[in-house]
Amino acid sequence: MSYNPNSSGSAITLSGSVSGHVTITAASAITTYNLIWPAAQGAASTVLSNDGSGNLSWVPQSAGSGTVTSVATGSGLTGGPITTSGTISLAPISGFGFLANASGSSAVPIATTLSSMFDAVLGANQGAIIYRNAFNWVELLPGTSGQFLQTQGASANPIWTSVPPSNPYYVNTFTLVSGDITNQYVTLSSIPDTPADTILTVIGGVMQSYGTDYSISGSILNFLGGLATGGNSALVSGDKLVVQYN
Repeated sequence: MSYNPNSSGSAITLSGSVSGHVTITAASAITTYNLIWPAAQGAASTVLSNDGSGNLSWVPQSAGSGTVTSVATGSGLTGGPITTSGTISLAPISGFGFLANASGSSAVPIATTLSSMFDAVLGANQGAIIYRNAFNWVELLPGTSGQFLQTQGASANPIWTSVPPSNPYYVNTFTLVSGDITNQYVTLSSIPDTPADTILTVIGGVMQSYGTDYSISGSILNFLGGLATGGNSALVSGDKLVVQYN
């Protein structure tokens, strides 16, 4: 390339030794400044960097590296510059409505950890779970000790649920009195899950048949058939009954 001595004004034209040229043009209104070029050629893949005083140097070019010094507005972030000592402001994001932090300040120091930033937006609740529903990110506050998280399907939020009790097995023993025989029933300590699966045994006798010798309504075991008074019941005061059920 060669300098074109015919260049004048705000442009300098560099002509190729064979053909073509490059024109360097200054802005129509410009602040006077000096650029000092590096003393030697830079290494491959390096780029020119200005130190702010016009001193140019060759620095490595690496995608995604370096320090972010500003943030564009309009994406929920305002302010800058972003450095280890800078701040950003958390503006509301459509559908999220983030608050800047718990104290209401709009500036969150970048030097704080991600954990602190989550705490500022969602609250510092140990044991809480952050999840995504159909509309938003939601913080599910901690449940009580012993509870487990139960899904409510895709269209509802999960909930904390107490562990259901195990299905107990009951054995009720009755020593009959005259009133039991007259009333023709005894009261169980709980309501059987499936009355027909209940087992009734008269001590010293045989196992009784549900629906023939007895029935159950709620927690009441009623005598029928041969156990009932009208059926010439052989039951007398002092007899023992054993009832087993879930």
